[in-house]
Order: sequence, then structure tokens, then C-alpha cells
Amino acid sequence: MPQDKIEKLRIFLKDLGPEALADTLWQEMISDERFDASNFNLFINLVDKKQEEEIAGALSKKSSGVSTYQLTPSLRKKMRELFRMQAGQSLPAAYLKALARFYEDGDRARAEPLILDRPAVQRNYRFLMLNIMGWEISKTRLAQVLEKLSDEWAAAAKDRDFEFMKGFLEMAKAREKDSPALSSVFNPFRKQILTFVETAALEEGELEYFEYFLQAFTESSLGKDDYLKKIFSERRVNPRALQLYLKLFPQGITEFNACLRRIADLDFLKAIIEDLSLGHSHLGLAILKYIFSFSHLLIKVEALKAMRGIEARDKEFLFSVLKAKDAALRQEAFLLLSAEAAAQEEALAVLFDIFNPFGIRNNIIEENIEIAAQKMDSPAVKQRFKDLSVRRFFWNRNMRKAALAALEA
Repeated sequence: MPQDKIEKLRIFLKDLGPEALADTLWQEMISDERFDASNFNLFINLVDKKQEEEIAGALSKKSSGVSTYQLTPSLRKKMRELFRMQAGQSLPAAYLKALARFYEDGDRARAEPLILDRPAVQRNYRFLMLNIMGWEISKTRLAQVLEKLSDEWAAAAKDRDFEFMKGFLEMAKAREKDSPALSSVFNPFRKQILTFVETAALEEGELEYFEYFLQAFTESSLGKDDYLKKIFSERRVNPRALQLYLKLFPQGITEFNACLRRIADLDFLKAIIEDLSLGHSHLGLAILKYIFSFSHLLIKVEALKAMRGIEARDKEFLFSVLKAKDAALRQEAFLLLSAEAAAQEEALAVLFDIFNPFGIRNNIIEENIEIAAQKMDSPAVKQRFKDLSVRRFFWNRNMRKAALAALEA
């Protein structure tokens, strides 16, 4: 970390006061699993040495109500490790006194080598700033914190520190809930984060905490055409890009469908169908129905299968498919409708309550028995098969055998 930045931070922390600094340190120690000896070392070097006694005294008071036995094994281990500083150093006496009772063996400040992980220190610095951002009430000083976070942005982006980015958005949202006026302070950095996340999702697809980030988007930093070019011209399709497009450009379905219609590459079309199934979007369902409308049988089946991943159901559409000539289409429609007991009952009626004089449509009913047999755990399906197994007349013989075989399977 550059020396000038360190000096600025020291001045900033000096103004916080011993109580606030002790509170920040204690909360980090007991709640942040990443907090270790290097973090403590960073804190010691940043705060004013003249405040050491006061900070340690406040720290002692805050920790006085906690016994060693109340600490988890991992936290007790952490407390012991805090007594270990870099080679040639020891824990300052004031802090040693405040925390010594947590060191179970009473062996205070044993000097052991510690390799300083500079990237980790820089990352811890970012989270320290987030912690201060969480309780600073002065808008002016909060703006200073945001300035320091902005200085850290290049490193955070290079490290792809999505946990830090998510942490900022969560903290900003919590602060804005109590003080909406703070939005103007947080918005520039929030926009920087979401622009980075959007670009990363469009280019790469997979990134940590994407579902959380998706909910945070209200507008795009890119254009609709940027998405269409990336997806259809460059063939860079991924589920995250599709989710973002459908959220940010809900009026862009017409253009998206027009691009779909021009696709001649079936493998690419299947890739889009598969990715749409992961989006859980009603707009994704609309696109799958559109693909179904112009595709051949194989793609139609794939589109129906993809609908399993989407919670919404278009029952009117599915019941129309349930009457299709091809058994593969009827099967997928039945499986989708079977997600609800009432819809399954209606679907069984469509499959089996067929006008069938002299068994002229028994071949269709026998196909439908195979379809419904995939849901043998359903009492409604079993009852249908029992009814079919006792239908009279010799022309229904094969149908009766098919129903009995399904019941006995």
C-alpha cells in the first residue's frame, strides 16, 4: 500500500476516537473469520500510538463480558495467534494486557515468524473501510470513506473480489434503508461495481454471487444491441447473459426472437434453449414458446424439456400440446402439467377420455398409457389404469393388457 495512502488513513482513523476504533477492532475479531494476526498488525500500525492505551482500555471493557469458554475453538485459536507478530516484534503491552486472558497457556507474546501476505492485507484494508462505512454518520466523512474505496477499485477489480463488491452493495442498501439521502454518496461506486459485474457476466458467464447481483440491477450500462451482438453474432451465449438481457430489456423480446428465427445452427439453438431453462423467467418461457412455434420436432421437444426449469406454466399452451399427434410432445406436456395435481387430473382426461368407437383410437390410448406410466406414484394415474384394465369388448384387449402391465410394473 503506498505510503501517502497510509498517512491519509492514519489521519482519518485518528479522528474516529478510541471507543469507535475499539468497537471496530473487537467486532472484526469476533465476527470476521478472515481477521488474523496480519490484520491486527495492520491496525496497530495505522492507529495513533498516543491512542494505544485508550483503545486497549476500551477493548478490554468490550471483551470483559466474554469468557474464554464462550469462544468457539476456532476463535480461541485466533486469539492465540493474535499474540504472534512478525519476527523481532511482540504485541504492544497495552493490547497484550487487554487480551492476555484469552491466551489459554499464559505464554504471552511468544515471537514467532509470520509471513506478511500483502494482497491479503490490501483486501483486509478494503473490508475495514466497509466496516467503517457501516456506522459512519457524517456524510462528509462517509464521502471520504467512499473516496478511499474508489482508490482500491483497480485492485478489487483485478482480484475479481466479488465478495467485496457484494459486501459494498449490501452495506449501501442497509444504510439507505435508514437514510435514503445517502444514495447520492453510494451511487457512483455502486454503478462502477454493477458495470464491472455486467461486463464480466456477458463475457464470461460464471461469477460468484451472480443471483444477488442480478437483483441489484435496475438499468444496463451497455445497450440492447451489445447483448444481441455478443449472443448472436459472436455466438457467446451463456445463461447469465440471457438472464441479464431479460431483466434489463423486457421490451426487447421482439428483437431477440427475430434473431432466433434466423439461426440455422441447431446446436447453437439448443444451447440457447438450455440456458433459458436456467433463468426461471416468465420472459424466458415466452421465448421458449416462440422457439417451439417455428421449430421441427427435435427442437420442440427440447424447448418443452427446458420449460421444466421455469416455475411459471402456460397451461393453455400445454393443453394444446397435449393433443398433438406426436407422442414425444404429449409426453413432455403431460410431465409439465403433472407438477400440479389438479392440472394432472385434467391432463389425464385429455389423454384417456377420447371418443373411441370400436377401438379405432386404441393405438393413441396405448401410447398415452406409456406416457402416464411415468407418473405411477400418482393415485390418479393408477385409478385411470385400473379403469382401462377392465374395459369390455374384444377390441380393447391390447389396451387392457397395456394398462395391467403398467400397474404390475
